[in-house]
Amino acid sequence: VLKAFSERSSASKQSLADQVISALQRGHELSLPEVTKLLSKVTRYKDELEADEAEAKFEILLVFLRLSRNNKLEALQKEQAHMADISMDMAQLKELEQPQAPQMVQEEAELSVPSTEFWSALDDLHGLAHHGAISSGCSQSSEGNTGMRCGSDMSAISLASKKQRLFSQFNELQACYLNLRQREELEGSGFRVRREEQAEEDLGHASEAAQQIGNNRIGAGTGMGGAAALGNAGAMGMGGMEGLQAVAPPARANPLLPYMTRLEEFSKTVMQITRYSRLVPIAHLPPGSSNSSLSNIVSSIEFDRDGELFVTAGVSKRIKVFNFNELDRSQDDAPRTVVEMCTRSKLSCLSWNKFIKSEIVSSDYEGVVTLWDTCTSQTIKEYEEHEKRVWSVDFSHTEQSMLVSGSDDGRVKLWCTNQPNSVLNINMRSNVCCVKFNPTSGYHLAVGSADHHVHSYDLRHTRMPLYIFTGHKKAVAFVKFISGTELVSASTDSTLRLWDVANNQLVRLFQGHTNEKNFVGLSVQNEFVACGSESHEVFVYHKSVSKPMCTYSFGAKSESSGEMVAYNDVSQFISAVCWRGNSPTILAANSLGEDWGAC
Repeated sequence: VLKAFSERSSASKQSLADQVISALQRGHELSLPEVTKLLSKVTRYKDELEADEAEAKFEILLVFLRLSRNNKLEALQKEQAHMADISMDMAQLKELEQPQAPQMVQEEAELSVPSTEFWSALDDLHGLAHHGAISSGCSQSSEGNTGMRCGSDMSAISLASKKQRLFSQFNELQACYLNLRQREELEGSGFRVRREEQAEEDLGHASEAAQQIGNNRIGAGTGMGGAAALGNAGAMGMGGMEGLQAVAPPARANPLLPYMTRLEEFSKTVMQITRYSRLVPIAHLPPGSSNSSLSNIVSSIEFDRDGELFVTAGVSKRIKVFNFNELDRSQDDAPRTVVEMCTRSKLSCLSWNKFIKSEIVSSDYEGVVTLWDTCTSQTIKEYEEHEKRVWSVDFSHTEQSMLVSGSDDGRVKLWCTNQPNSVLNINMRSNVCCVKFNPTSGYHLAVGSADHHVHSYDLRHTRMPLYIFTGHKKAVAFVKFISGTELVSASTDSTLRLWDVANNQLVRLFQGHTNEKNFVGLSVQNEFVACGSESHEVFVYHKSVSKPMCTYSFGAKSESSGEMVAYNDVSQFISAVCWRGNSPTILAANSLGEDWGAC
């Protein structure tokens, strides 16, 4: 029967089982033995299918459990490795804390003890109640040491605030620490080997130095009279001084360095994050006399190379130079303008020459790039090759005559102040929002554009960019180099991104501020990144942590109380920010044309 049905199946679209059922329903006669045989075969086939399905289900479940176990084992091994790394770091640090041997020179012993702040930060991070170094440094409580007790109280207050800041960033700091450890393992440079080798090397240097000092003292006592033995340097001749200098041991390096590479880097991060908690206003520059807030927007703030003068510019069509030292926190009156220069068009960006203090370059809404002399308040040169608004200009850090500009016409142009026309042109095919020279190279340039990308160029080969950093979801408004290999970009997608320029990869994403439609400013200083926000606040980030370190909200002085209160106008935003060199001081301006100095 099955054979007959199977012969028909080739011409039918029904399955074999469906055809058997159809035949029986049409009244096909089968004898009892045939039905019994058919049922036996079908039952056996069913049992085989169920066995195969059960075996497959078992195999799949077993594979899943094996993979789950392996993943958990890998995670456990990773956690155990992290625990071992932390324990090893703690053990090495505790060795440095132990009292020095009596025969060690006192000066060396003092250098071998880490600071109180160092211990407080690291011990709090690992959740330890380990304060031996702190108590040993503040335990003097005799009647003659009132000042020491007062200092201890102040230290306790400072320590409590540091703990609070540390706990608020704990998860980020922990991720940073583990990431640094992982980077070291990937680079194949483990802590233990380097520490042991460096420790042996330092011990050998110390022994040699001690032997040289001993030999020198013997020689000085016998050959130079008793002055050397008595330590009377003033009675020595030049020969004795030269002899001592020749065999004097080299300056002792920080004893933490032989035992730390990534850990030392992380300790600096911890100290920087716990040292600062908020921005404190130190001065206020009121807006200009115009009644319209739109005409007072400050688009750019820049400090000169010495951090003495700063310049502002914006839609008011004026470039104003101020002396920072003349800012007075106690007064709301604007400081004296050192130089003021008027322009034909609204200004978008400024850049100070890194070599010539009197030279400033500006860009405006009409596409003109202008070179100014602040000593004479006169124009030196005007470049009018761009066809649309120029958003950004920047002087080179390595070549005093080179500058670059980027425009809405989709072109990046390189200029030489000794030439009447541009010397290089890069067609970006999309609006250029920002350009910035690499601080360590005159050939490398970062460009942010409306295509949501950051482009890295070598000016010697501009046909194709070296790298294209992708990830932003909207236009890239600013780019700034933290170092020769670290680049920060700001976008109107309300994020900042830190890029590794050398390896073409994203390092960190910063979020917290609001930036969806305006240019709110970006400035970098060593480890810190500052930006504005459309919430009318200034945000400060540390490059190792994704969350903001601190914020400051612009406000207005209340006529009744004289205190600063928040603005109620949600349309106002921060329009420019700038660090003052390497100091913890930042200038910020808002869309009302007000400038604030904070530290």
